[in-house]
Amino acid sequence: MKKRLIYSLSLLFLFFSIGVGLTVWHTYRVTKNLESVVNLHRIEIVRKDLVINLQTVQGNLYTEGTVFGKELDVIVGNVTTMDHSIQSCSGCHHSQEMTSRLQEVSNMIEQYKEAISYLITTTANPERVERLKMVAVGIGDSLLSKTQEMAFIADRNLTNKTINSLNDINKSRFILFTTLLVTFCVGIVIAIALTKQTTRPVYELVKAVREITSGNLGHTITYQDKTEFGELANAFNKMAQTLQDNINRIEESERRYRMLFESAGEAIFIFDAEGKNMGRIVAANKTAAEMHGYTVDELLLMNITDLDAPGIAAEASYRIRKILNGEWINEGTTHSKKNGIVFPVEVSAGLFEYSKHKYILSFNKDITERKEADEKIRRAEQMIVCGEVTTGLAHEIKNPLAGIKASIGLFSETASLTSSEKDILQKVVHEIKRIESLIRDILDFAKPPRPQFSSVDINKLIEHSLTFSIQSLSFAHNSSKQIHVMKDFDAHLPEIMADPLQLNQIFINLFINAADAMTGGGTLSIRTMYDTLKESVHINISDTGGGIEDEMLEQIFQPFFTTKPKGTGLGLAISKRLIEQQGGMISVKNNPDGGATFMIEMPVRKVEKAHLI
Repeated sequence: MKKRLIYSLSLLFLFFSIGVGLTVWHTYRVTKNLESVVNLHRIEIVRKDLVINLQTVQGNLYTEGTVFGKELDVIVGNVTTMDHSIQSCSGCHHSQEMTSRLQEVSNMIEQYKEAISYLITTTANPERVERLKMVAVGIGDSLLSKTQEMAFIADRNLTNKTINSLNDINKSRFILFTTLLVTFCVGIVIAIALTKQTTRPVYELVKAVREITSGNLGHTITYQDKTEFGELANAFNKMAQTLQDNINRIEESERRYRMLFESAGEAIFIFDAEGKNMGRIVAANKTAAEMHGYTVDELLLMNITDLDAPGIAAEASYRIRKILNGEWINEGTTHSKKNGIVFPVEVSAGLFEYSKHKYILSFNKDITERKEADEKIRRAEQMIVCGEVTTGLAHEIKNPLAGIKASIGLFSETASLTSSEKDILQKVVHEIKRIESLIRDILDFAKPPRPQFSSVDINKLIEHSLTFSIQSLSFAHNSSKQIHVMKDFDAHLPEIMADPLQLNQIFINLFINAADAMTGGGTLSIRTMYDTLKESVHINISDTGGGIEDEMLEQIFQPFFTTKPKGTGLGLAISKRLIEQQGGMISVKNNPDGGATFMIEMPVRKVEKAHLI
């Protein structure tokens, strides 16, 4: 484009220079011609003056000696003026012919002056004076004829010169006008061409900029040429492609970030770290919302301190101050869900800056299961220690107790004892048996026997355990209560690998507890089912008693916890241990209509796997 511009301006300058040159040349010619015309006019004036002076002198000569004659000094003055006129004509530049004529006239004027001089200075008789006068007049007439002829020739030349000058002026005017018109037209053509060559690529650039501004980052310029605009278009296209590639990479990175952010197993929060909105949640993932029982939109309207459990706001402020000091924290705290449930979390958080604004990135992990696992481990360790102590203590008590029981038995057979004394001894023996039963339960809980696996039909085993329980004293000691048994057995229940004796003990214990819970009678419901997905057998045992208080649900399987006046608190704990030994699990819940349901889940396994437990 630069070369085109230079070439165009050079062409325009060339036309302008030619026009100016022609104009200057013709102006010079016209000026010279006009100068000649002016000089000719000046000469013409001088010649006319010469003719007038000659005519004046001739008139003086004709009137000499009359009443109209002039005085002598006037005549001399007129002759002097005539001489000056001829001298003025001689001083101008003339052609050779004109110069020759002027020289002849000048000579004749000298003769004329001499004749007049003779005439003025003579003192001869009148005839001679008259003769000299006629001589001078004749010379004057010839001279006047010559000057008039010269004036006619000069006038003719002047007319021709004037006409030629006027023609030259018109021609110069035409050339100047034509030059200006041609230069103007060429300038217009060059301007249109340059404008077209400039405005089109500029329009394409403006259009491309608008497209990119509107979001169409892939737009490219199709206009191409070999000028700087073409280079600019290529550079613009490369810039647009680079911008599109960078945007694609940013969007891909953002999609990966969003996918990681949304699919992360931990709760992730981003909240404001400065200004009046400090702590305001600006981003949260789905896990964070589900963990706290809110939706993501609800979290974005909250402050991070709103999730802290009541009473620990000071801890939250302290953590934020540590983060603002540049520390990455890993601490445990407690949060509350939307329904008010408080649960432990592990917080890992740190400071980051984006667009010159400080934010805090926080990873929260619900450690309820870890806490429960730690608690179970702690309880297991306590139970191991307790079992070891209890086992040793039970053995230490068992032997002396057996001796006491045997001694009391022998003593009660003595004939000298009264019946009341024997009754007392029988009560002592009965209490000793209760102590022995408690010791056996303690030993079973502290060191339960290893299960002996065999193929078990759960439906048949429940029928056997239920028959024994109905015949037991727990069902028969109060004839006023009526217990109805409802059975819902899955006929397609597969056999499982388990210890039938331990399961029988567990079922009897649960049936007896259910009967005890229904003091005024009720319904005992037993349901079995098979879960094909988990490959496990489910046994649900429900009663219609008073249920279990909510605060006791977490403690009911703990050892030595009981609600019975004479209970040991080991029945459910032993049942839980036996079920877990066989790979199953047991839980309890209150029924909406009253009573409680114990839920047992036992895996269906092969014999080889079962013997490895």
